[in-house]
Parts: sequence; structure tokens; C-alpha cells
Amino acid sequence: MFHYFRKIFTGYTTVKKNMNGTEFRYMYSGKPVFFDPLLMLREFNNRVSEESVQHLDLKTSIDVLNVSFVQPGESDLPSVICICTKNGRELKVSRFTLKDGIHPVSIYLFEENGVSFGSFRRKYDYGSKLHEAGKKLAEVNQSELDISNEKWLWKGISKECLFLEKFGHTQIWHFIDSEQVDFWMYS
Repeated sequence: MFHYFRKIFTGYTTVKKNMNGTEFRYMYSGKPVFFDPLLMLREFNNRVSEESVQHLDLKTSIDVLNVSFVQPGESDLPSVICICTKNGRELKVSRFTLKDGIHPVSIYLFEENGVSFGSFRRKYDYGSKLHEAGKKLAEVNQSELDISNEKWLWKGISKECLFLEKFGHTQIWHFIDSEQVDFWMYS
């Protein structure tokens, strides 16, 4: 009965799931996509550790990508919200599904204790925007980009990192503080 009233007031259905020893609480509207945010962070770590990744210096803001990729607006609501806690810290990941022209886009926003620390974006475009985004980032960061690589990691001195890759589609991982990623991967 409680879940019925919660759905009436919030529009979301709530489900708890245990995956790999961690309890996740999902709130969703419509058809749910249950994802493991800790596994996503481990996947990010594995992908940036590959030998073929070109490492570059992040010298400036990544705002240039906001021109190439749609962002959730204030009126856009996440289709799924996933929450888990470890050692008194709360991880909340909100999944948005949007359209950018003819291409669907999935955006995952990562927050710890209510403070945003990163995002993952996948544009279902078969990588058609990858080179454009890579060239823009290389230009503003004055980087020598190996355009044939299709896996680029920009790292800043302030623990900020941005990983742009083609993994079937154009994908962008951006974390303001890579130490928070480490905490959630290894705790």
C-alpha cells in the first residue's frame, strides 16, 4: 500500500535489488533499466587502463562538449534513479533518456551525498560524433590527437578526467574527482 501512495505522489515505482553483495534501491517510471553503477565504474577503470588509450593533458573546461551533446534540462526527469550506500556515503545515479536529433542518448549522472561528481553519456550514433568531439577537445586543450585511435583520456592536475571513446557508439565518461571513483570501485 505504501508503494502505491508513493507512486501516486512521486510518479516513481520503488524496487530493491541485491547485486554482487550490494543492495540497490531503484526508483523508476515506465519500463525500468536496472543497472549496477559500481560495475559501471569498474568498467570505466578497465577501459581507461587499456594500452591503446591515448593519454592527454586536460588544460581547460570540457564545456565545449555541451555544444555537441544534448544535456538534461531542468524539466527533464530521470527515467531511473539508483541509490546505494557504503561506509556512510550515499551514491545516487540518475539515468536520463533523451533524443539528440534522430539519435537517442543515455545520460547517467553520478552524485555522492547530493554532490555531483561525474557523468557517463552514450549517444547511439555508431560513433559518428566521436571525431568531431575529439577534435574540439584537442583544440581547446592544445593536444596532439591520434585520430585513428578512438580512445582518448584527458587528465587534469585537479583529479578531473574525461574519457572519450567509440564503443559501438560515442561514449563520454567525465569525472570531476577520480578519487571518488576509486572509493566506490574498491569499497
